[in-house]
Amino acid sequence: MFVKPTWNLHRCVYFAGFLTVCAFFFYTYVIGRQTDFKAVSDLGSLLYVHAALWTGDKVRISAVKDVGEMDNLLCIFLYVAKNYTIVKAYVKDMQRYESEITVAYINCPLTSITDVNEVPLYVDLVIENALSPGHKIRLSVENRHMDPHLIFKNAAKGSKGCERELNEKRVVQFTVCIPPMFEYGNAAQLVEKLEMVRLLGAGRVVLYDTSIESNVRSVLELYTQEWAAGTGTLEVVVLSWKLPRIPMHYKGQIAAMDDCLYRYGWLSHYMVFDDLDEIMIPLRHDNWSQLIADREKARPGSPAFMFRCSVMNKDHSSPPKGFHAAALLYQSSVLSFTQRDTYIYDFSNKGKLIVNPRKMQSLEVHNIYEANGTTDVIPVEQGILYHYRWPLRPCDPEIRDTRVATKFGLRLLQRLRLIWSKLEGISKGDEILRLGESRATCKNR
Repeated sequence: MFVKPTWNLHRCVYFAGFLTVCAFFFYTYVIGRQTDFKAVSDLGSLLYVHAALWTGDKVRISAVKDVGEMDNLLCIFLYVAKNYTIVKAYVKDMQRYESEITVAYINCPLTSITDVNEVPLYVDLVIENALSPGHKIRLSVENRHMDPHLIFKNAAKGSKGCERELNEKRVVQFTVCIPPMFEYGNAAQLVEKLEMVRLLGAGRVVLYDTSIESNVRSVLELYTQEWAAGTGTLEVVVLSWKLPRIPMHYKGQIAAMDDCLYRYGWLSHYMVFDDLDEIMIPLRHDNWSQLIADREKARPGSPAFMFRCSVMNKDHSSPPKGFHAAALLYQSSVLSFTQRDTYIYDFSNKGKLIVNPRKMQSLEVHNIYEANGTTDVIPVEQGILYHYRWPLRPCDPEIRDTRVATKFGLRLLQRLRLIWSKLEGISKGDEILRLGESRATCKNR
């Protein structure tokens, strides 16, 4: 971190009839690296802030704060010519878990009274009616080049935005947002995830790095370097996600989802939010595009599409015919595990979402908070979220479900061979696949 030179406000500023910031106070600000959480002081219940993202009509900031309302925060926009404007901040708690600390978002809107017709360089956060600003926080405004109408402009040109472009305005059909990786070393799982979403239609995958092992770093370097060199067909973005030392649900997953939604939503027709051990599988269609197109015909205007979850149990394996050796060699969940719970969770429990970012304001892990419209729950005969994990219901009945391996197995295997041929000597991780069809976790048997 470094200290930004001071900024002199040279006159008194009134907001909503109150003296807010007065002349000749010199601010001292701390500016953090682009994707770090930054601690704040003397800002009421606000504890940490993350990136400030321009959305076309406002700046949106992910934050961590004490639970409760906060209605006395102001945003100061700073511009190239050292002009500034002040607006009221809108703060809303997002996290619904039992905790005294919550993830929240801060919206700093540009209002009709704003007379500066440009995107701000920085946004400062201050408490309304503060007599002395003191030591406050300043954030660089990111995504200043974003165009909220880019998707529609591409559509008007007859372009789907899938062309291979090495620039900051590349539109893809699907961007996949992965939760923060913490002490993560399962390279085999990561490669399989990236290759499966590629087959399903992803053009971009965004991952958040809290702490990863060297083998995973090697995998990510391969994908990012191939993309940068123009030889890759899947854009893989890795963002630093260094967390504050306070209790945060699942490594700040909701904040990461919000960051991904607003950082890449304008470059995505749709966005996919699931985990590394989950895959949203269309069962009657070849890919996500075909499925979503049909669902939009059935339920026009839906902002989100929910896949109900069923667990593929990893306490015993039963690879389909012809995949036994490959399943073991590449530590492939898709090729190894075909025993699924007959139980499919209700949409309100463990489901995951594909969303239209232009109709979405905020969401959490298993549902939407704010959106224009009602979520479409995909019928289980059309699509299921396959969750490859240790059993949650170890003695419940199972069904042999080979649909994923049958539909994608050969193409996936071709990709796994290619990728791992470029990662010679790199560990696939410590996970050991359990061979044999007998269950290991049901103590009643």
